[in-house]
Amino acid sequence: MNITWIVLIAALVLYLLFRRMTGQMIEARRTLVLPGIVAVIGVASIGSVGITPMAVAFVAFGAAVAAALGVLRGFTIKIEPRDGFAFMRYTVASVALLIASVAVRLVASPIEASIDASAATVAGHALMLSLGVGFLAEGLVVLYRATRTGHTIAWQARKTGDHAVWRHGAARAA
Repeated sequence: MNITWIVLIAALVLYLLFRRMTGQMIEARRTLVLPGIVAVIGVASIGSVGITPMAVAFVAFGAAVAAALGVLRGFTIKIEPRDGFAFMRYTVASVALLIASVAVRLVASPIEASIDASAATVAGHALMLSLGVGFLAEGLVVLYRATRTGHTIAWQARKTGDHAVWRHGAARAA
């Protein structure tokens, strides 16, 4: 993984962290599609060279841990109504779980390298996959929880304020 990828990943995580700490409207499209795209980029970055059973195991482990921490993070996010729509905001626990996700990857890398260096290199290229899977798991939990609140959920927020609605709170009550 070169410095460009590291800077892009760090910028993405910091941007998401800032947006979610300050609170943002829950947009189903952004919550589902963007993490999916990041995961697909992660799969593509792995390539096909050096794929061994051990590399697959390392990548699967990283994705499973990211998904588990994403699910936990999804349950720590505060969901509240604002301007008629559901909004989400990270809590201290959400940030701690995001930091834990990064820490697990940092701790796992040298351990994986001591077991199988070439497989660890492949797993290192799967960082985007783990990020995408973690944020997708978080997003699914947030959407699930938000649909239970009865608040309106936007599919896509628009600058005009006329947001495309994914699920309307009144429709759930009917």
